[in-house]
Amino acid sequence: MERAEQIAWAKKRALDLLNAGDLTGAYVSFVGDTQSLIPQHSAIPAALLDAGMDAMSRGDAEALRRWIEGFN
Repeated sequence: MERAEQIAWAKKRALDLLNAGDLTGAYVSFVGDTQSLIPQHSAIPAALLDAGMDAMSRGDAEALRRWIEGFN
């Protein structure tokens, strides 16, 4: 699967969970599905993950949606 296809697939799976009200599932699904696309020893991905985790932990579905949709 090409990178763009993998991201689109990961977004769809995560957004389906988010639309069902499962914020934790959406975050975990998206991170798991895109993990291979993020360099492992980089500070930038850690900051990106923190933003999604923050939205999830606050229960802010719209912020989590923006975070998922903004991933490229």
